[in-house]
Amino acid sequence: MWNDDWTHGGMMGWTDGGWHWLFSFHGILSIVFVAVIIFALVAIIRDGRRRDDKSSAETTLATRYANGEISHDEYVETKRHLKA
Repeated sequence: MWNDDWTHGGMMGWTDGGWHWLFSFHGILSIVFVAVIIFALVAIIRDGRRRDDKSSAETTLATRYANGEISHDEYVETKRHLKA
């Protein structure tokens, strides 16, 4: 007798089909997505700094070798340690 749209499929027969629980994950998935992006950026930045540190150490080593402060054997051994 009563036209109860809620129990009879809503307007024009459309219902959510039981998917309303999925919308609660939207916020959580957004936070996870942003966290993954931040983690990736931090990893890229840290890797770049490590490369700069090795490059700086190799430059200093080459300068010391060129100035005669260290021997060829010390230069080769230290460079091998820096590459590892």
